[in-house]
Amino acid sequence: MAEAKTTELSSLYRRLVKKLPDWSKGVHQGSCVGPVWFIVFHYDLLNSVSNLHFKPLFADDLAVVLSPSVTWSSKVLIPYLSQQITNTFWTLFHRQISPTIPTIHCENNTIAQVPKFKYLGITLDARLSFNFHLQYIKLKIQKNSTVFKRLSSTRMLSTEISHKLYYTYIRPYYQSILDIHPILSSSKKQQLEALNRKIFRIINRWYDAANDE
Repeated sequence: MAEAKTTELSSLYRRLVKKLPDWSKGVHQGSCVGPVWFIVFHYDLLNSVSNLHFKPLFADDLAVVLSPSVTWSSKVLIPYLSQQITNTFWTLFHRQISPTIPTIHCENNTIAQVPKFKYLGITLDARLSFNFHLQYIKLKIQKNSTVFKRLSSTRMLSTEISHKLYYTYIRPYYQSILDIHPILSSSKKQQLEALNRKIFRIINRWYDAANDE
């Protein structure tokens, strides 16, 4: 009886395996397997690195920052760049008007120098002014705020629903810059605050309010 049950289970297992999709190149969009593998592999990766220093995570992008070892040297690390030479870039952070940009080579390949790059959802420019990132954030906010302007003019929205839409479609963009907000210049902070006040004037229909209200 036990042998027959084992044979039946083995047959069922073989049939199930044959129906499994090919996951060698990743899982299908919307599959529940993707989040499971994401949690398992990221957890395993972070627990396997002994000299882990920082592990910032943005959505499904993970950056692993390691504490350098005294045994490491540039001669050991640089050759590994050639494995992903097309995806390797570098940026010179500076505060000069016309800095001297050196040329970096790796095994007869020139490493491309870029004035800005995106790191975990934040666009970092060479002067760390965050102008490119703030421009992107303001465009997103302005695009979504036009919805309030159109709907409020037709009297289709209540104040309560408008606030819910604000916290769903606009507030997250402000929250995304909380990490860099303390180091922004006063003028940039004032611009962001002015844009936020403008949206609330539309939501609450304060058409006669001043710009600083």
